[in-house]
Amino acid sequence: MNSGYTYNTFGRTIALPGTAIGYYTNDLVQQQTAGDKRQAWTLDSALRRRGLSCLRERVHPNIDLWWEL
Repeated sequence: MNSGYTYNTFGRTIALPGTAIGYYTNDLVQQQTAGDKRQAWTLDSALRRRGLSCLRERVHPNIDLWWEL
């Protein structure tokens, strides 16, 4: 195993240097966070990937930046 990598009991990578990763119960990635950026995936009713949302933390107190891919 590499330094800076963290694994859960199922062998999933949950942290890389500077990055945190969350999973759905079906082993698909739910979100990945690195610094002030976050990607979050949604699932459809058949538990397949449906969409991706990206967020950059506030760069100004009154502005949130979201975009969909």
